[in-house]
Amino acid sequence: MKTIAKLAIIGACVALGVARTSAQTTNSGTIVTTLNFQLQADVQTSDTVMGKATAGNKQIINALLGSNAPNATIVVKDDQSGSGPAFFVRQTTGKGHNAVVTDTDVSGLMTVGQLDISVQVNSTGGQVKESDIVTLTLGSNDSGLDFVLQGYLTRGAHQDGTKQKISVKCLTGTGHVNGNPAVFHDGGATSTSSKVESD
Repeated sequence: MKTIAKLAIIGACVALGVARTSAQTTNSGTIVTTLNFQLQADVQTSDTVMGKATAGNKQIINALLGSNAPNATIVVKDDQSGSGPAFFVRQTTGKGHNAVVTDTDVSGLMTVGQLDISVQVNSTGGQVKESDIVTLTLGSNDSGLDFVLQGYLTRGAHQDGTKQKISVKCLTGTGHVNGNPAVFHDGGATSTSSKVESD
């Protein structure tokens, strides 16, 4: 059975409890995975007009924080406590030794769920492979972007949680773009990096 994971992203969307790690994880610390979203939608802009729209990290972060955040990223954290992953918006100011990282918990805004059946295998080579159907919800907010989506998730990782790769394909569902009714289709999300950070 899968547990519903709360994500840090506004009431819904793609929170992706997506980064569930193997029970055999041995590394201490928190597994942090950076995600990149790309959604497409048909939007009812008037009674006689249907337009096209796209939504990516920039638009989702704006919905979660209520403002633009240049260079911000969406990350999923799993502290390996068994409570499941959570979503955050990560902002970095400064460079090198002067860099300051600020993570904003958006799990109250975004939720993710997984259906009851999961297919997974732990290979003798220390690899974990998993397939799931997930639901991603982004709740109503001032930006006018919200949705409830379902998609096909695959995950690969070492059993210690490192080198994790996540891909969510065929994200489809309904919601709003700029407050207008929208049908989302052919969307997806992929991991761009994954590492273990000290608690």
